[in-house]
Amino acid sequence: MEFPKPINLKVDIVTDERDFFALESVWNPLLARSGVNTIFLTFEWLSTWWKHFGHRHRLFVVVVRKGKEIVALFPLMITRREGFQQLGYISNKIIDYKDFIIDAEQDREQVIRGILNTLVGAGGWDFLMLNGFPEDSVNFQAFKDALSGFPNNKTAFGDANVSPYIPIKGTWEDYWKSLKKSFRVNTSGQLNKLLKKSDTYSYEFCVNENEIDGLIDKIISLNAKKWVEDKNQGSVFDDPVMRSFYKDLSKRVFHLGWLNISAIMINKEIASVYLDFQYAQKYFHVIPSYDQKFSTYSPGRLLLVYLIQKAFENELIEFDLLGGNESYKYNFNPIERKIFTIGFFQRGTKAYFAYRWFFGIRPHLERLEESPLRNIYWWYRKLSLRKG
Repeated sequence: MEFPKPINLKVDIVTDERDFFALESVWNPLLARSGVNTIFLTFEWLSTWWKHFGHRHRLFVVVVRKGKEIVALFPLMITRREGFQQLGYISNKIIDYKDFIIDAEQDREQVIRGILNTLVGAGGWDFLMLNGFPEDSVNFQAFKDALSGFPNNKTAFGDANVSPYIPIKGTWEDYWKSLKKSFRVNTSGQLNKLLKKSDTYSYEFCVNENEIDGLIDKIISLNAKKWVEDKNQGSVFDDPVMRSFYKDLSKRVFHLGWLNISAIMINKEIASVYLDFQYAQKYFHVIPSYDQKFSTYSPGRLLLVYLIQKAFENELIEFDLLGGNESYKYNFNPIERKIFTIGFFQRGTKAYFAYRWFFGIRPHLERLEESPLRNIYWWYRKLSLRKG
């Protein structure tokens, strides 16, 4: 059976961006009390993304009140995707974690039931897709329990991806000793080689707002070059609008102390440079890049080791390497955070076909990338990208 909307909660849907921007004063304080406090869910990240990309979507932000107090937010948007109306998280493609923002004092399952009940009643969408819901979220079990109250709406859990992270515990020295000896010896060897063969090297941080545009251009150009060399395809970060978004966001959070653009300089040239963020005592490793010209010194590795050491010195609680199981991340003894794709589908024929497409046919097409039929996959991929 379906649960009725709790009578002590009022659930509204914001579709006008002026009403969305008016939530700024309550957004981050609520996020700080929610137990899911990551930079990707801050008002700065989401509203900046909407400023640059919002014209492609329809705003659908869920606001939950208890009396006059806002106790939960669920920042969604509607996007036309491959013939269907998808309800998804704002900045859906470029944030690693999606979640409900719920005041820790509230009954999480009750709040989520109220949100889902309102969404089903509102209509205008075929399916809700959250591709990045962390298993260790304080809302994960409450979300699963709430979904069980909607037996007439199909629910699907996609294969779990991973987001490796390093808990910052104890001392840097103890952590460093815990890594494989071969990795430590090799890293020390690279550093000694750098000391012997280069005239100078240094670690640098962006401390001037006027440097941001040039550094982000450098990060993205190096990142795009590597994608072409490794995979013969362009980087998503090389989109001019994406560049503008990261520049705007970086300037916006610079004075809040959340931005961390760092570089290792070799002979006064940038050998590796990262666009990262530090927020709520957590470090988020977002866009790495390095210049292949300096690959003999492994500048990307040296810079990452240096940043993790700084995280220990600054007594952060976590260094998040974010989504993806790239082999280099496992040199650092991370813990794997599982992140799930969760689909929730409206009733009706169209929503049923969306379910069959996104959790049946489409995954098979994606697997063709490694088969002799990969041209079919690339045809499909280009078609889906054109449609958003």
